[in-house]
Amino acid sequence: MYYISKQLSDFSAAHRILKGYQGKCQNLHGHDYGVEVVLGAPTLDQYDFVVDFSDIKNLFNNWVQNNLDHVTIVSQDDSKLQQFLITNSQKFYTLPGGVNTSVESIAKHLFEIFENLLVEHKNISLIEVSVSETKTAKARYSPLPLAREGTVRVW
Repeated sequence: MYYISKQLSDFSAAHRILKGYQGKCQNLHGHDYGVEVVLGAPTLDQYDFVVDFSDIKNLFNNWVQNNLDHVTIVSQDDSKLQQFLITNSQKFYTLPGGVNTSVESIAKHLFEIFENLLVEHKNISLIEVSVSETKTAKARYSPLPLAREGTVRVW
């Protein structure tokens, strides 16, 4: 299996954490998020690529920039914030399922979105999506179980 990774363009967004969370992140605040994707394929294409990096940019980066850049990411259950944003004509993106807008939830949501964008590329598998909210804080999501160190390569 061949693997590649691609760092997408950063995006800026605001969010807050709910569900009784009592830390600083319960208040509306923003981040410059980073997104990285890992893709794999059992064979290479006619150019000896898993996929052209520019195709990844066109597929995933464009979706991120069009939907998440300079918006407020809101939990589906945060009706007070949604109403405020609507009243004040502010752009927002609703994270479905009533989950908090944590980087873990955002990574899983992006994985699901990106996987649907890959349907035309039947030979390619999305392996992992990671989302960072600072230079030192990142969450990774993959539907595959975590590997034990030494058994397979860990990204």
